[in-house]
Amino acid sequence: MLRIFSPNANKLSDEGSADAQLLEVQLQNAIIQVEVGKFVSCSELLHLAVLHPRKLSVYSVSGTAGNVEHGDQYQLKLVYEHNLQRTACNMTYGTFGGVTGSPLICLVSIYVLVSTVCKVYRFSLYVKLEFICGHIHDYFTR
Repeated sequence: MLRIFSPNANKLSDEGSADAQLLEVQLQNAIIQVEVGKFVSCSELLHLAVLHPRKLSVYSVSGTAGNVEHGDQYQLKLVYEHNLQRTACNMTYGTFGGVTGSPLICLVSIYVLVSTVCKVYRFSLYVKLEFICGHIHDYFTR
């Protein structure tokens, strides 16, 4: 289940309140990780990258102003997705190697396969390590 909330500094609570929830969508696959960034090269808008065990999906979130008491309505629309050959573990994104434009998404599988993708699948690299401890972003920033 993917839920998007509107943060409100005046209403601090442990649970997200129903009036702060903008969108709730039941996705077909389990969600491992969600990131927000400029993942579509032809757009300056922010998009959601959702990592599933065997798929990376990038969505746009759009809103329509409401004219009735129910308020604004939000939609989640799939922009692109990549089916993965191996089971994913985590992801990070950035301008690796000084890439300009939209950032690259770097995926790590449980078999220590590092892949970068944007709208088009880029490459994969097998890393000869027994175990990567922690988030992959820690290894790229060292």
